[in-house]
Parts: sequence; C-alpha cells; structure tokens
Amino acid sequence: MTYLQIKDGIVENAIVLDDESLIPIFSEGFDFFIRSDEMIPQPGIGWSYDGAVFAEPVAQDAGI
Repeated sequence: MTYLQIKDGIVENAIVLDDESLIPIFSEGFDFFIRSDEMIPQPGIGWSYDGAVFAEPVAQDAGI
C-alpha cells in the first residue's frame, strides 16, 4: 500500500508499507498520512494538499 506523508500542505514523501501496524511510526510529525495507491491520478512528491484536494505542482518558467 502506498502512503503520502504531507507536511505544511505539500507531499514530502511517498512510501510503501505492507504492514499497517507501522503507520503510527511513519505518520508521526506529518499533518496528513494518506493512502494513495487507488487515487487517479496518483499524487506524488511536490503536490499540494489543502485537506481535501490534491493539486499538481505548477511548472516554473526558467526564463531562458
């Protein structure tokens, strides 16, 4: 099962846990810890989360 570790409204990490008893360890220190393996599209690192909706990061213009 894939879970997202979210802090300050940003997905900081995605991890795979086969043992749900480890959730308290891996969720500590994060605002949200959400199972994501059935989400389409699947959010990833850098996506924002407002407590209800995920949003893909916006590409920045490099100005080249």
